[in-house]
Amino acid sequence: RDAEALANLDKAIEKSPNSAILFLARGNIFDKQANPKDAAGKEKDKPKNYEELMAKAETNYKKSAELEPKNSDAWYNMGALYNGWANNNLMLCDNLIKQATKMKECEAKATEKYMKAITALEKVLELNQGDKGTMKYLHKLYIRTEQNDKANKIKAEIDKK
Repeated sequence: RDAEALANLDKAIEKSPNSAILFLARGNIFDKQANPKDAAGKEKDKPKNYEELMAKAETNYKKSAELEPKNSDAWYNMGALYNGWANNNLMLCDNLIKQATKMKECEAKATEKYMKAITALEKVLELNQGDKGTMKYLHKLYIRTEQNDKANKIKAEIDKK
């Protein structure tokens, strides 16, 4: 029913473009769409166009406050909108930090496995000295694990062959 309400508000605003209450009502709808709740009042997931809806709510609340600067409802809704928007942005930042932490953990696990691969391949090279395939493989692993001295040394040996 939001689409119908917005269409009716758009028509009403065309007729009364200086009505602060109409802009406030339209801002409320966009705000509600950006921050949906279930029947029990529990917050649901944000829609994909969250930022767009929040910007539309902001524009309408600002217009309402501009048309009627002493309308405390417009100012209150704008304050609540910004607070909710900031909370959502902060939650996204927290999620990025968690992802970065998981990324570091993942990289550490991968590095651990690379180091085990190096140990095994160095043993192969001990058993089959000068094996060019193993040397090339080790060279890549040394670079990947930032063991530049070993990478340069083995590259020089590869180039001699």
